[in-house]
Amino acid sequence: KMRNFCLPVLVVCFIIHTTSGFIVSKLLLPYYDKIQVNYTINAEEGCYKWKSLNTGVASVKAQIDDNEMDECSKSAVVYVESRAATRKTTLLLAESKLSHAVLQCDIIIDRIHSVDIVSRTRELYLDDPPETLKIRALDDEGNTFSTTAGLTFDWNLLQDASAHSILNIQRFTDTMYSAEPYVEQLEQDGKQSDTILLSGRQTGTAFVTAQLTTAVETQSAKIRLTVRDKVLLNPSGDVWLPRHSYLRYKVEQWRNGHPTEVEIPHQQYFLQLDKQPLKQILELDEATSVVTALQVGSGKLMLMDRNLKQHAVQAFSDIFVTEPAYLKFSIQPHERWVLETKLEYYITIHMFDTDNHRMWVADNARIDTQIDPEYFKIIESSVNGSWHHVQAIKQGSVNLFANFTGTIKQNDELITIDSVVDATQFVEIYDPIRVAPPLVVFPWQQQPVSYKYQLTAAGGSGNYSWSVVDSTLVIISNTGVVMLKVNERAPEYRIGSSLVRATDIRNPAHWGEAEVMVLPVVKIEFAKSRREAQLETFLDLYIVLYAMVDKSLVPVVDCRNTGITWRVHDSAIFEEDENQDLSTHNSTACMGKRFRAVGEGHTMATVSYKQVGADGNIAAFPPLKAIDPPILAVLSLDSSKTLRFSGGPNRWSHWHAGYERLVQIGDSTPVISSHHEHHVATRCLELGETNVQLVVGNQPCDTNPQPVQSTISVRISCSVPSRVEVDVTQLLPSCPLRNTHSVQSVGLVNQPLHINVTAFDSNGILFDNFTSIYLDWTSESDATFSHFTSHFIPMDATQQKKHIVSDSEPVNGIYHACLVNQAVILGAEFRLEPAVSGSVSILAVTMPTISPTTLVLYNQHNYTGKIKISGGSGYFTQLVKQSVEAISITEVYSNSITVAPKRAGKAEVHLTDLCLNVVTTTDVVSTEVGLLKLKAASKMEVGSSLEAVVEILDRDDILMLKQLLSCQNLNINCTQRTSSLVVSDITAHNIGVTTLTAVATIKGGKSIVSNTLQVVVFPPLELVPSMLTLVPKASYQLTTRGGPRSDFTIEFSVLRSSPSDVTVATISQSGVVYAENVGSVSIVAQAVIHDGAVFKCKAPAKVKVVTLTGFRIIAPITQFRVGKQIPLHVEGITSDARNPLSFGSCIPGLQFTW
Repeated sequence: KMRNFCLPVLVVCFIIHTTSGFIVSKLLLPYYDKIQVNYTINAEEGCYKWKSLNTGVASVKAQIDDNEMDECSKSAVVYVESRAATRKTTLLLAESKLSHAVLQCDIIIDRIHSVDIVSRTRELYLDDPPETLKIRALDDEGNTFSTTAGLTFDWNLLQDASAHSILNIQRFTDTMYSAEPYVEQLEQDGKQSDTILLSGRQTGTAFVTAQLTTAVETQSAKIRLTVRDKVLLNPSGDVWLPRHSYLRYKVEQWRNGHPTEVEIPHQQYFLQLDKQPLKQILELDEATSVVTALQVGSGKLMLMDRNLKQHAVQAFSDIFVTEPAYLKFSIQPHERWVLETKLEYYITIHMFDTDNHRMWVADNARIDTQIDPEYFKIIESSVNGSWHHVQAIKQGSVNLFANFTGTIKQNDELITIDSVVDATQFVEIYDPIRVAPPLVVFPWQQQPVSYKYQLTAAGGSGNYSWSVVDSTLVIISNTGVVMLKVNERAPEYRIGSSLVRATDIRNPAHWGEAEVMVLPVVKIEFAKSRREAQLETFLDLYIVLYAMVDKSLVPVVDCRNTGITWRVHDSAIFEEDENQDLSTHNSTACMGKRFRAVGEGHTMATVSYKQVGADGNIAAFPPLKAIDPPILAVLSLDSSKTLRFSGGPNRWSHWHAGYERLVQIGDSTPVISSHHEHHVATRCLELGETNVQLVVGNQPCDTNPQPVQSTISVRISCSVPSRVEVDVTQLLPSCPLRNTHSVQSVGLVNQPLHINVTAFDSNGILFDNFTSIYLDWTSESDATFSHFTSHFIPMDATQQKKHIVSDSEPVNGIYHACLVNQAVILGAEFRLEPAVSGSVSILAVTMPTISPTTLVLYNQHNYTGKIKISGGSGYFTQLVKQSVEAISITEVYSNSITVAPKRAGKAEVHLTDLCLNVVTTTDVVSTEVGLLKLKAASKMEVGSSLEAVVEILDRDDILMLKQLLSCQNLNINCTQRTSSLVVSDITAHNIGVTTLTAVATIKGGKSIVSNTLQVVVFPPLELVPSMLTLVPKASYQLTTRGGPRSDFTIEFSVLRSSPSDVTVATISQSGVVYAENVGSVSIVAQAVIHDGAVFKCKAPAKVKVVTLTGFRIIAPITQFRVGKQIPLHVEGITSDARNPLSFGSCIPGLQFTW
């Protein structure tokens, strides 16, 4: 059906907008003559109640739908009620039910004054669809009526003979086109409405008229229409021709989209050139329709129609004659120079002038085209060389060349051109695009799973655009990742297939396809891959899921999110790597899992999916390593070495017979094992070098389809020593002796010393074994070794050294080791000439010691202490460890360290021998006076001295050492007089009582005061009398004077020069002297205080025992008064004229008679 035609009325003025909606604001309708006209008015939104204010002019009826209630609606029909041919007006109101807003529309009823015909075009073409003509009615002021629906009109062609042969008026009911219902109703009633269909019958011009059928006179309408045929020139449009070329024009008549050539000359059509200048540019051969370009210029070729007035031009072609400037290649199909092998293409060479106009390459033009037959097969070519039908046969890049040589006259003469007109085209040829894999199968799941798979494409230019032919099942990314489409409305994936396509971006005509299917899984198994892994490496296991396609098992490509369960039975051997997503592209496996080998051994891996499952054996092994030697072993002739290797794959648990270890060397050497080690015995038979390679692995089997083989090789060099190095433990890097180069090592006296002998070959490589050569030792020192033994000790293989080690007790000197010849080696005499030797210089020292082990310092200014160092190398470094900074090191010498106190505390001084790496430690205590205890006698005699003892204790109440006492600023203070005294000599000058106090001044000026002692000073102890003469058996009481005042006892004694002397006199403890024999003796006395102090008398009393030779009477006066008395006494007379002190105590006593 044809599209609905618009009413040729103009709904004028404006539209009223409100908050509820809007309706047309004005209607112009024809009055009710014979036919009542109606008009449907619609509101934009809401529901309204409709009302006409003058139902005699126009009435309104609401159009209520089933969903609308309360007699409100969105639309209503306006009916014309006025039958007067004069202008009438009324107002239409529409009240919104929701907002009660009122919309209004002015309705005007009037008579039609005139009509005109509205058409889309005034030219019709034969074989085109009919053209729709419609009436537009106007009032006397030129306003357009809102509608003419339902009115009848008379449509006529101009009354002449040719009008009906040119145009044809058609009814809608007789065609396939649809119209408004009122149009079809009127046509069924045999009447004509305001709309008709008009088509052309033949070319020509005719008039169409229209008149309103009414009693009131109205003006009619008339339009002129021209009917043309669809005839075109071929070529059509503008044509550019080079000089001397010709062009045959064709006239084509188009019917139903297909052209038909019209033979020229024709009774209706003919060709004609437009007027030309005097110098003719173009020439037309009317019989053949050929136009020849004669000169540079322009002209016009016209197709004329005899049926049209003045033979109107049906078509024309402007022809420009110019000189060609360049050529250009084009290719079909697709106009892209990226080609594909095995496809056929059409190559065309176009000609252009200097203004870039494409010129017509005439049949008489000649273009020389060069197409490489290696890349193209030429199927067909045009005579003029401008067109070629080819097939691409080889991949690669090639250039096409074309050259315009000129035109051919009718006499076959070639007319060349002066300029070069050529072109070059670069062509790329690729193989067809193939998508791999061609079939992709995803496992079917009930629940949506985000499956994806990376497709790859080969061939073409390499730049692809991916798309899905059937997009209901899958989607694909720009990089070729195909994914199942998740449909939220359909919770299950459907089983089916879809095609995906990889299109060459550089030529979309080239593409390759793959099929994607979703099928259920029927089988699962492990893919063929390694089942063994070296420790601390990864083992990648892959699984294959199969679906059934055409009764064949086909692996699915992605099963990572299908709920497959993996399990390793022994996690101590393999651990699952959760973060690793293994790629399974280009393999039959759909999923892979990575496991890390953490422990040696065999275990089982199990995988299961729904009702199917599989398991497989896996193993982990340590790496195959060369233990000894790691790379190269150098041996002397006839010496041997056992090569030690460890690790490598272990015997497969289910097939021990497949375990193999191969040694690749000149002779087959058996391999001996000892718990993860492989031993290969080697022996030097001749000079030279060879490789020993060990291969350890298992043979393939069903449970181990791709076994791992570990390979390692070492070199064996049989050589002669060319250099020997003798060394001991090297000096430490911190040892200053390294800079002297005079000593190579430091050894401890009376301790074994290891002397290493290392042999090197001519390349400077260490010998692993040279025990077949004798080793002789000499020394330049006069001292001899306490003992000296040599034996072969294999050192750590990582050092790549093997040494002969000698034990000795070192002394200072230089030691020599010499390799001498051995008489017979391998049955032949062998000499090592010249002999190879080496030496080493050693410094022997004793173990370093320090003294004292504990050093106590007094925290006083300018006080220091020394730590003495003995033994060692003489090079030390010191380290002080202390919680507080108690001491500091002020002087460092090779044999001593001076330390000074800084504050009270403790510290450790660590001395490290820089050459022996021996650490010795001493404790250093920095102390201060904390307490003074003063001790002295409480009694002294005048002129005597005593020792005052001051005990000095530190802060911990520990008695300070004697050597610190000289550091104390100690004063003994007397309350009677203050003087600085020597602590051990206090002298009493006067009799009386005094106090003693000791004061020490410590660092910082602080004074420490001792306890206070009270001292009593008494007069000297004396005996009275000091001279005593007695006769034998006489006695006398001696008395004392001076001494302590209290708390003491007097002890008397007789001084004898010898125990054998005759006892002259004795004395009792009460002081009575008894004379025994004639002679003289000294009596001494001492006062003993209760605290044990003893005070002796200053001078002893002299006692002399004598015999009396006479006596005399002694009178104080010889003259006295009568009646008075005078005392008389007797004095004895001795031989030495001494007067005895007393006679009264003589035993027996003397009797005097007066």
